Amino acid sequence: MKKDRHTTKVVVRIFRSAPCCAAAFFPEIPGTDNPNTCSSYVVVGGHSSADTWTSRYSRLPRPGNKEDQAEVKRILYHLRHHYGYRLKIVKRIAPAHRAARVKEIERMRSAWSKQAELETATNGKGV
Repeated sequence: MKKDRHTTKVVVRIFRSAPCCAAAFFPEIPGTDNPNTCSSYVVVGGHSSADTWTSRYSRLPRPGNKEDQAEVKRILYHLRHHYGYRLKIVKRIAPAHRAARVKEIERMRSAWSKQAELETATNGKGV
């Protein structure tokens, strides 16, 4: 597994409805082309997009709770060793993270429009 060169910010939460399940939210990585979504990861489902409000329906891992700490270690292990992430743990999703997602979405949209223009140019008139 090749290690990531840059550091990825991550918010780890424990779901209230399923206390044995931790989720990692990547607040600066868009989940879709909607800036109110971010990329996320759970051990039993893999990567997906999540509404940024989802992190508010969960709770912070409790430092003294062995089950919480085991789940946090498990999810961080998966991200670091199976996917090669270099992680920086942050406590919450902040407005600056949304701004970073908006910037990334704009970059992606620009790339998509350039790709569409290139395909139209190579296909002639783009019938």
